[in-house]
Amino acid sequence: MTVATLQLVVEKFGRSDAGLVYGEVSLEVDGFSFPDPKWSDFVVVVLKWWCDALTRILRGDSGLIEVRFMEGPYLAELAAVNERALQLALIEAGLQRRILSRTVVETAPLVESVLFAAQRTLDECRNRGWLSRDADELAEARRQLQREGSAKLN
Repeated sequence: MTVATLQLVVEKFGRSDAGLVYGEVSLEVDGFSFPDPKWSDFVVVVLKWWCDALTRILRGDSGLIEVRFMEGPYLAELAAVNERALQLALIEAGLQRRILSRTVVETAPLVESVLFAAQRTLDECRNRGWLSRDADELAEARRQLQREGSAKLN
């Protein structure tokens, strides 16, 4: 089975005039980086969406769940196959919807990488004094994912 992990480069973090934290974030799937290995996006918001989506799956949501990237027409579609596996589709949803990749991935490594990326992001925001409601929401979403992951994946 394929492994998918969320990749993050905290050294590239910055903060917009509106207070949104941005940095390089991408999904690594079998040597393919989605949307791009150097993709820059609003990491706090995107990571919250990943935490929320994976929490829903671990709680038994059997529907198709979309996780978008904010900057651009890119999204991932997730659906549970069983307790240990997810169907993952990587999609460019511009003028025409194009599936770039579709595969079954292990749930645990993806959850672990999202938890790790969320914690690194929260630590970096605290260290830089970038406290915000978005960061508080990410912290809560991470706690929920941690709880569900501990209950279901161990």
